[in-house]
Amino acid sequence: MSATEPRVLLPDEPMAGMGVDESARMVDILRALKGQQTILLIEHHMDTIAALCDHALVGQDGKVSLLGIFRNISVSGLPAQHPRMFLVAILGLEAGPHSVVVRLLRPDGQQAMPNAPEISVHASAGQDVNVIVELNNLSFTTYGAHRFELSVDGEPVGDLPVTLMQMPKTPERRRTN
Repeated sequence: MSATEPRVLLPDEPMAGMGVDESARMVDILRALKGQQTILLIEHHMDTIAALCDHALVGQDGKVSLLGIFRNISVSGLPAQHPRMFLVAILGLEAGPHSVVVRLLRPDGQQAMPNAPEISVHASAGQDVNVIVELNNLSFTTYGAHRFELSVDGEPVGDLPVTLMQMPKTPERRRTN
């Protein structure tokens, strides 16, 4: 806990300029504070966001383009174009070469990405394989429960549900002069 016990902690890119060890310590510190006070984190490192955040807000051109993290995303309208999204998977694979494919399925089960990314990986004995897929200009055209489906060597290994919902409308503020 900090000396002044603020109600809200606002770390602005706390990992900037830090090495791996220092970043890991900072994540541990923020994780320990997480249950004690509200933390509004400004960060560009996706692994830090995934480790610490329950919700995320992504801005583009000064406007909210995406709100949520992993399972629940609220958008202002459809089609919802998101310029950049990351999917991170840690896979325990047998040693040797493997093919990893990520598909985005709409609520009706149809593919939402015409060309599913395919990644070639080589696993070493006793080590997990970290797969980070950057999805650019992803377009959501329907509300509801979508799924990122992950397969290795043609066999499904898991999926990540993502629910897309409409962001609540905020009442228009009337200007008074």
